[in-house]
Amino acid sequence: MSKLESYSTRKNFNGTLTLEYDNFPIKLKNQIIHVWNNFLKKNSVPEKMSEIAWGQIHNRLSELHGEKELYPRCDVFGNEYYQVFRVTQYFEKVTDIDYLLDIVEVSFSILSNIEQVIKENFYHNYVPFVYSIKQAIEDLNDRFCINRIGYEFYNGKIIKIDKKILHDGIVDETLKLTNNDIFENSNDEFLSALEHFRYKRYKECLTDCLKSLETTLKIVCKQNNWKFDQDKDTASILIDICINNGLFPKYLLSEFTSLSSLLKSGSATIRNKNSAHGQGVKKINVPKHLASFMVYLTGSTINFIIESNENRH
Repeated sequence: MSKLESYSTRKNFNGTLTLEYDNFPIKLKNQIIHVWNNFLKKNSVPEKMSEIAWGQIHNRLSELHGEKELYPRCDVFGNEYYQVFRVTQYFEKVTDIDYLLDIVEVSFSILSNIEQVIKENFYHNYVPFVYSIKQAIEDLNDRFCINRIGYEFYNGKIIKIDKKILHDGIVDETLKLTNNDIFENSNDEFLSALEHFRYKRYKECLTDCLKSLETTLKIVCKQNNWKFDQDKDTASILIDICINNGLFPKYLLSEFTSLSSLLKSGSATIRNKNSAHGQGVKKINVPKHLASFMVYLTGSTINFIIESNENRH
C-alpha cells in the first residue's frame, strides 16, 4: 500500500490547512478497514495470532467503552477472522468521534506488536512481513490527511493536529528529538500533554508540558555532569544552571539579552499561573488557545535546548 493517488484525491486535496475535528466520514472508516485487512491478509498472519490480537483489541475497547461485548456473537465467518469482524462491525456502527479515535488508537497500538509476537512464537515458519506495521501506520495517517481529518497516529497515540505547519515544524520535531532512550521520560510527558489536549483537559496539558520541559533540562544537566537538585530544582533554576555552564552560545546571550527571561517566562510561568496551584474561590478555566500555545511553546523550547546541547559536542 502507499499514498492514495488518483484524479479525485488530487482534485480535492490541495494542501490546505483547513482540517476537521468533529467529522469521521464513512469513506475514512472504509479506508481504515482496508488497511486492517491488508495488514492481516497480505502478511498471511496466522489465524491464531490474528484472533489473539483482535481479541485483545475487542476486550480493551469493551472495557474502555463500558460494553459487555462490542458485537453479538454469531457464526458469520466461523472461526477465521472472527474477532476482527466484531471490531469492524462496532467501528462501522459507532458515530462518536472520540470513540472512533479510541478504536483506531487501540487497534493500531496492539497491532504494532504483532510482528514481534509472531517472530517469538512462530519463528520456525516466520516469513518477513511484506506489508509492515510501519507502512500500515503511514497509510493510516495518509487516509486521515486526504480526508482532511485533523488527527494522526504517532508513537502509539492518536494526536490532534491543530495547524499542520506548526505541527510538522515543532510538535513532530520535538517527538523525533525526544524519541530515544535518553529522552524517553520527556517524550512520555510531552505525549501525555498532547493526549490531555486532545481530550480537552487543558490544565493537565499545561502541567505535563512543564514536566516535559523540566525533565529535558534535568537530562541535559545530568549528561553534562552539572550539579542540580533532582527533587527541588524548578525549570527557572535549571535554565540558570544551563546558562551558567555555557549551554547556549555567548553571542546569543549578548545579542539577545532577553533570552534568559524568555526561557523562564514561557512554559513555567504560564503553567504556574493557570494550573499549578489550588483554584481557590474562583474556578480556573484554561482556554483551548492557551493550551495550544503552551504545547507549541514547550515544543520549540525543548527543541532549542536539545539542539543547543547537541551542538556543544
